[in-house]
Amino acid sequence: MQDAWAAGRGVWKLKATRVLEEDEVAILSPDGLVLAVAEITGVIKHDERQSIEGALITNHPLLGKYVEVSKSRNPIRHVQEVRLISW
Repeated sequence: MQDAWAAGRGVWKLKATRVLEEDEVAILSPDGLVLAVAEITGVIKHDERQSIEGALITNHPLLGKYVEVSKSRNPIRHVQEVRLISW
């Protein structure tokens, strides 16, 4: 979980305001496996890119579950509703 969080939290080209509108962020594998979930605590600027700061939620109910992912090539997605594939 720590490795997934370290790799997935940034540095990305994203809008800090959109990140800060949310409470949590999830790091997924390409096939939709939830590898890490964190409570968002801030955003750090790295030139024209950002990284997400947060506190890992080690007992989040989505950890280890598969969720539906879009076919977009963009690695960053803003999702309002999560659809589980396996429970």
